[in-house]
Amino acid sequence: MKTQISSIAACVLAAGAGAQFSDPIVTINVSNALGTGTFTADLAQAFPLPNGGLTYSSAAFGPLFPQDITDGGGNVIATINAVNVVAVDDDITTSNGDGLAVVNFVMSAGELDTTVEVLSTFVTLPSAFGPTPTVLANAAYTASDDNGDGVTVSGGPTLTDFFVNGDTSTGTLFDSLATGFTGGSFASPSTSESSGAVILGQAVDSFQFTSNFSISATDEVSGNFSISVNSIPSPATAVVLAFGGFAAAGRRR
Repeated sequence: MKTQISSIAACVLAAGAGAQFSDPIVTINVSNALGTGTFTADLAQAFPLPNGGLTYSSAAFGPLFPQDITDGGGNVIATINAVNVVAVDDDITTSNGDGLAVVNFVMSAGELDTTVEVLSTFVTLPSAFGPTPTVLANAAYTASDDNGDGVTVSGGPTLTDFFVNGDTSTGTLFDSLATGFTGGSFASPSTSESSGAVILGQAVDSFQFTSNFSISATDEVSGNFSISVNSIPSPATAVVLAFGGFAAAGRRR
């Protein structure tokens, strides 16, 4: 059975010259009963964009993808099929300068149930967005059963956590979105949740988010997570929603 998977995208945009992004831009840690492994997309591997940002595309490293994540003993823990990363320190297409982080991925579990952590870059803004910025977070997952025994994406109580004014260890929890879900033989179940546009009662100088879940053995999962921090409501909100359509579970042929 041949698997064709659309893409993994990790996109990070932040407002204003001087914004900083932690390296790696995205980290995917995986583990099962055999061991652990990690995939990273690094700033040093990125290419410049005309607007001053950076992009990383697996298409530029074509023969390396799909890419297996293995433990120290060579056991395949999971497979990453493609990665695309964008980092922009000033969204010059809008008048507001919007902070935005998006991670969109698709991956396959190995022969055992697999635990996954996806960590976005930590975005530090050059100046705080405030005093009452609009914040919008989204989380969506789709899974696909590849072997006929059903598929489960679990974790909890929620799968994705979004933090502002600090990283995932020190920041303020803005919202937690999406719960686990299951599907039957060769099913492709999905779940999604949004915070809606929230006018925050404090300025925002940084943000980061993380996804933590388990996927059943040999099955596929895609995820799309985003957080937008806007000084006032602006076109960046539409950008976040557009990215939501990019995540798609693999199809078999």
